[in-house]
Amino acid sequence: VVLIDHDSDEEVRYTIVGSQESDPSKGLISIQSPMARALLGKEEGDEVELQLPGGRKSFDVEAVEYVAIDAE
Repeated sequence: VVLIDHDSDEEVRYTIVGSQESDPSKGLISIQSPMARALLGKEEGDEVELQLPGGRKSFDVEAVEYVAIDAE
């Protein structure tokens, strides 16, 4: 999921994965996380408000893509 931060216009990218593959420092967020649950069902052009550790943030959904993750 590619998001655009309303405050900074910065692009951020997250990949929703299973709990075993989760690594937030690499942008891999667990399907069970509150952020992933808020993003499920969103489409390009939607707006989403998320509660992050730094506070509430608003984003525009720029793109929803499927990306294959290599098994390590």
